[in-house]
Amino acid sequence: MERGRKIGEAQGGKKKAHSTTLNLSRMGLTPEQIASAVGESLEQVKSWLAGAKPAN
Repeated sequence: MERGRKIGEAQGGKKKAHSTTLNLSRMGLTPEQIASAVGESLEQVKSWLAGAKPAN
């Protein structure tokens, strides 16, 4: 049960970082700035941004 909780927390953290990445990009931050802010690799941030859907 503890293992499942840790996996869920990790997935939730990634989902939040992804959401924050998209929001920061819309605010005009560079991928490098975003990677630093969310604590993810530049490659991961660029991957998320490449798959970003336009804001409604």
